[in-house]
Amino acid sequence: MECAVKRFIFNLGYDISHVTSLLSSEGLETSSEVVLIMPEGKDERQENAVKDVRNYLDRINTETSLTCFEASKNIERNVSKFSKLFSSNRKTIVSLSGGPRDHLIPLTLAAAVSGSEVDKFYFRSDLDSDLEQISVPEFSPELSETQKQILETVEERYVPVSEIAENTDYSESTVYDRVSGLVSKNLLLEKSIDGSSRYKCTDSARILLDPIN
Repeated sequence: MECAVKRFIFNLGYDISHVTSLLSSEGLETSSEVVLIMPEGKDERQENAVKDVRNYLDRINTETSLTCFEASKNIERNVSKFSKLFSSNRKTIVSLSGGPRDHLIPLTLAAAVSGSEVDKFYFRSDLDSDLEQISVPEFSPELSETQKQILETVEERYVPVSEIAENTDYSESTVYDRVSGLVSKNLLLEKSIDGSSRYKCTDSARILLDPIN
């Protein structure tokens, strides 16, 4: 991914040293962006941490923008939300250090799914404070074209096999067979409504839909 403008993504806690050490190591360019993942209803200490990051950026005199990205309290939903941060035409650099584990774990999972969208990953050790560039394995299930089209059709509402077949031009027997495989991969949820099975996408499927599209 060749791109001049950098986007840095951090899981912010109360200590901003993992932020400043990475920014110092990588260097900031004009129009760079720093994204701080924050909890819902952030407290005074985190507000102060944001101010500290802003003061650091002001001291080094760059035109870097600072964005606070509010996380939810649901881990699966956060995996989906965080993956959206990687879908950018910027040179994306992600820190897998610092901040609450409630956000760090889904950020790492999102990175594993969306690794191809990220240029660099960094980790700062809690033991010796060393900053290291790391590799994150990219996990993405192998899907057939039929399965991809089914996921794109189903999206976020429960639909019957007959509707999926109509929207994809596949036979109901073909759709039923592929749907069973997607349920086993935890990409579709199955629910009985009015005596018939209906399906909708899981959070994991929604994460995959952006690369698929």
